[in-house]
Amino acid sequence: MTTILVVDDELALLELLRYNLEQQQFQVVTAADGQKALELLEQQPFDLVILDLMLPIVSGWEVIQRLRARQMSLPVLMLSALDKAPDKVRGLNLGADDYLAKPFDLAELISRIQALLRRSQLPARVIKSSSKPTFVIDEANFCIYQNQQLLNLTKTEYQILYLLCQEANRVVTRPQIAQALWGSGIWNSSTSRAIDIQISHLRDKIEQNSKQPQYLKTVRGFGYRLLNQKE
Repeated sequence: MTTILVVDDELALLELLRYNLEQQQFQVVTAADGQKALELLEQQPFDLVILDLMLPIVSGWEVIQRLRARQMSLPVLMLSALDKAPDKVRGLNLGADDYLAKPFDLAELISRIQALLRRSQLPARVIKSSSKPTFVIDEANFCIYQNQQLLNLTKTEYQILYLLCQEANRVVTRPQIAQALWGSGIWNSSTSRAIDIQISHLRDKIEQNSKQPQYLKTVRGFGYRLLNQKE
């Protein structure tokens, strides 16, 4: 059975989420503060985390940072009353897979949970792209190897590089990247800037000189293109 950790300091909301998720045949574990959430994450495996940001003891911001620093790649859906674009972008940049503002519709929440679980539970397979250098992608473990060397990528960087490999030699637009990362719910100038920042980080890891990229090119006004060969 799929197990979800729900972290929120509103006890009534915790019970509401527990009841509705259990009705969907999920096993639910709850925590009312960030420290308890971190302890639970160390004690048992989870398939997904629903994480509030404004938590006592340890904030949701710090929870996601620690989780990703430990290379824990399980999906995280941030659920918060902070509904401004900069808050959403910050959460996504820290490693969240989705962000839903309070108040929310339960049907939408469940739909997003199911989408994240489908994305994370793809069967393990190795993909070799047509790009050079060869990128070998292990979807199950969220790992990418470049020339047989493991790249130290965040999950967001992994998803972007995976998409670019699939579309090698073709332009991938910023809205396409946003759709692949977060679904259709978030697209604005702040999100576009967040994608540009992630691309910059990715270049630092796959290019010999990130200031003069030979593989990951910017197509001005449109998006990005991963070349098969160096220019």
